[in-house]
Amino acid sequence: MDIALIIVVAVLFVGMIVMQFISTKKNRKKQEEMLSKVVVGAEIMTIGGVIGKIVAIDGAKNTITLLTGNTEMVFTQKAIHSVLADSPVASVPVPSAENESVDHVEENAEDKEYK
Repeated sequence: MDIALIIVVAVLFVGMIVMQFISTKKNRKKQEEMLSKVVVGAEIMTIGGVIGKIVAIDGAKNTITLLTGNTEMVFTQKAIHSVLADSPVASVPVPSAENESVDHVEENAEDKEYK
């Protein structure tokens, strides 16, 4: 084989690896930024398509409790796909493992009915 062909193939292969690394890093940063803005009361969609309102965040276990209809479900924070546009977002990050508190939202009768 010609040495020039081997060099071209190697450069293309390295270029593909670098592009994949950059794309993965950008997506991870975007996901972490979105997760840092999630607060109790925000309406989210999970990666499974479940839409609901966050009623509790447990920083120690990295879980959220989601109210959808009359059902509360617990998901990992990584299951959050997106925060819906009309939801509140935090100016402070969610509790971390060092702060093991759980935030709960007080709901009145109007909030219990999911729209």
